[in-house]
Amino acid sequence: MTENNSPDTDECQHVSYHKPHWDENGKCHWNGIQLQHKSLNAKAKCILPPTKVIPVIFIPGVMGTNLKNNTSNAPVWRADWVKGVDTLPFVGLNGKKRRELLNVETTAVDDQGRIQPSKYTLYSDDGNLFPSREQRHWGEALHLSYGDFLDIFQTSLVDDWQRDIHRMTNPEFVEKVEKVLPVRGILSELLALSNKDDESYKTDFTEKELSHFKRFLFPVHVFGYNWLVDNAISAAQLIKYIDKVINTYKYQHGHGLAVEKVILVTHSMGGAGCPLCLSSLRG
Repeated sequence: MTENNSPDTDECQHVSYHKPHWDENGKCHWNGIQLQHKSLNAKAKCILPPTKVIPVIFIPGVMGTNLKNNTSNAPVWRADWVKGVDTLPFVGLNGKKRRELLNVETTAVDDQGRIQPSKYTLYSDDGNLFPSREQRHWGEALHLSYGDFLDIFQTSLVDDWQRDIHRMTNPEFVEKVEKVLPVRGILSELLALSNKDDESYKTDFTEKELSHFKRFLFPVHVFGYNWLVDNAISAAQLIKYIDKVINTYKYQHGHGLAVEKVILVTHSMGGAGCPLCLSSLRG
């Protein structure tokens, strides 16, 4: 992210700051940079967001991926927890019926689970900035277990540089607000707490690492897998998914912004297939 100082005091009579915007293909642009009258000898400063993408792929734990019947597409294992009611289809069924439903031969990953909306970020990650959360397969993760987590996780990964942009474009407003409430990103706040004497907040996260972190975009993807099948099968599918995600940012969304790597974040049984996956990648 570029550093921007206060408006210049040269012959320029007006300096305007312009936030980035993204189209549906992830291409960045700035609105209104040509709207100033030429008699003002105006200067437009375009705030640059991070320009490189490192995808983060989250792999749920066992029973943490939604499953459906691969013929009828009816949900077999899905817990969306709508208005306090668990929508898990298993509720009220006996053991025999449950075994019939959880048949490895008749089940597949279900991507139609509930997806938590983007509600905490200054720039929504649900489309434009990144492909939509649906396109990033968030609907494959069991909402009851991971709905809130995925939303907060994604917010934490994009919050700091977004607040930096807000500080650049509204410096006077931010200065007034910070006298009462610090306008810091989530990770910046964590770093500030760790610098205090209270040992409960200590972290190895450094200012240098935070500055480097803010140079990248971290879109969260989900790799759902059929937890009834052999882990080796899921690992092979994960390898293909990693390539697909990288190619998304190289050729489809953002056009060439992908770094040739991803970050895998796993929970519980979700990490069991990773050694197999990484072994195959090395081979």
